Amino acid sequence: MKLRFATVCSSNMNRSMEAHRVLQEAGFSVGSYGTGTRVRLPGKDGDDNSFEFGTPYEEMLEVLVTEDLGAYSKSGIIKMLERNKNIKRAPQRWQDDHGARFDIVFAFEERVFDAIVEDLQARGGTDYERVHVINLETTDSAEEAAKAAVDAEKLAKLVCHTLIALIC
Repeated sequence: MKLRFATVCSSNMNRSMEAHRVLQEAGFSVGSYGTGTRVRLPGKDGDDNSFEFGTPYEEMLEVLVTEDLGAYSKSGIIKMLERNKNIKRAPQRWQDDHGARFDIVFAFEERVFDAIVEDLQARGGTDYERVHVINLETTDSAEEAAKAAVDAEKLAKLVCHTLIALIC
């Protein structure tokens, strides 16, 4: 039995995508999502760059490179988008993907956790599949996202080893 994992943050850009990368590289079945209304990236002069969910990471990259390659490279946004486009095509919104099924969902912020639980309750349980939602409270920075991704991997491995021990 292979467990299915999801990683979720607000915009499906930093925390969820770093955890997606780490779990995927460790061999886990994983999907990643955001729960916000739009994808938001830090912009110049304190203004956010805002994109619709489903906008390809490559397209976002082109917009930001054209706007100010130096500033977005310095802030780490270019590197983050390069990583993301190598994992999947575009950010996805949790609330819009009713076909996906997961055993364990990692949230990286309390309000994201709340949005996931609220959405699951609103969907109603017609198939009676169990899902565990775990919040790993994480500041939205590259450094903290990297630490949280390692924590998610450790927890995923622990859960898998525990299940194997219970089944055998």
